[in-house]
Amino acid sequence: MLQPRSVVGDMIFGVVLSAAQLSILKKHLQMMEDGNAIINETVVTVLEQKCKDIYSKYMPMRIHSNRTEYNTIIDYAVRQDLWEEDCPISKGRLQERRVSYGILAKRLSKKEMEYLGMTGTPQEYQSDTCIAELIQPETCGLTAECRYIMTNTEQVHGYPLTHRLLYYLFVKRLGCEKFTKFGNLQKKIEDLCSDILEEMYYLIELGIPPIFRDLFLEQISLCGIEGFAEFLNPYIIEWAIQQQLPNGCFTDNKEKIMLEHQNRIKREDGLLDEGCTMHITGMAAIYLSINIRAIVEYWSVQNEYSSSKWSYIFIPEFLKYPLLLKFLNIVVVVVFKCSEALDLSPFACGLPNNIQQFGMVFQLFSEDQRRTSSDPCSFISAEHQVILVHLIVIKKTS
Repeated sequence: MLQPRSVVGDMIFGVVLSAAQLSILKKHLQMMEDGNAIINETVVTVLEQKCKDIYSKYMPMRIHSNRTEYNTIIDYAVRQDLWEEDCPISKGRLQERRVSYGILAKRLSKKEMEYLGMTGTPQEYQSDTCIAELIQPETCGLTAECRYIMTNTEQVHGYPLTHRLLYYLFVKRLGCEKFTKFGNLQKKIEDLCSDILEEMYYLIELGIPPIFRDLFLEQISLCGIEGFAEFLNPYIIEWAIQQQLPNGCFTDNKEKIMLEHQNRIKREDGLLDEGCTMHITGMAAIYLSINIRAIVEYWSVQNEYSSSKWSYIFIPEFLKYPLLLKFLNIVVVVVFKCSEALDLSPFACGLPNNIQQFGMVFQLFSEDQRRTSSDPCSFISAEHQVILVHLIVIKKTS
């Protein structure tokens, strides 16, 4: 069982951004007039409240980093209201810069891993420093060094590319666009996510190696909250489910591989049982939360879940489930299980009965777990779990 006595800031970041996405969805559901949404507003409210409960309980237990800049970011800029910017979900705003990587789809050497994961700036400590400048000592501060780091035209890949995007997201959320004078901020974000989209395709072609799964989730989550539907792919949801362990948390792999590069010194992470990490679990929470919005607000409306609609995207064989291709819709419910337990029957521990009207079939645990558990809620005891994200996939056949 998970028994965290402390948590890291990255997990707090995941919980806050998840709550923000659920809050946006709740507001949209309140404005819907026909009442035909595929998820009930009450369910979303329950999930958002769970995020808030997790934040309230574990924020005081956060481990403070030895870098004051990172602490400044978590303390002052990781707030739900700041991240509730309503970015409409749409497709087609990004540049498709597809390149065939087939010849490179092999086992990567250490040098190739470093190139793909750590090329360019900012490095993590530079990212923290520049983001913190936007907050203190004065709002929207920007030194010449940070301007250069964030705007130079050198090659950027992997974590530096993602952290450059993260910086611009903070500029946008903090309302610093007119003070920093970066030009067309939205265009910069679109350009960065276009580059990240290319890397996403590349990593998928490589089979999303374990060493890059943390990076992969970080990239698709940050571009996802900007409303780029290209990252909110039903096949990637299927992949994300596979990273979840029976106890609910997420891991990069049972086979632990570290990126040994002098510039990639992970700021901090919290380990959970069975190889789970708080950072990956937090990123997965963000990604699955934005996908609830995407399915309710975009894909169910566009009716683009048939495989032919995704033919322009490279889908590797390991993500092609024959059964999945029979379905028109996937409804996703993310349940954060921390502040209260959920029974095998979700209605026994607090979820509203009216979600049954959607014909949902909930399967919280495997058959083996059901047979061996005398207490169906024992797996998700509130005392032993931090942020357990269960993705419940309900498939509606044609």
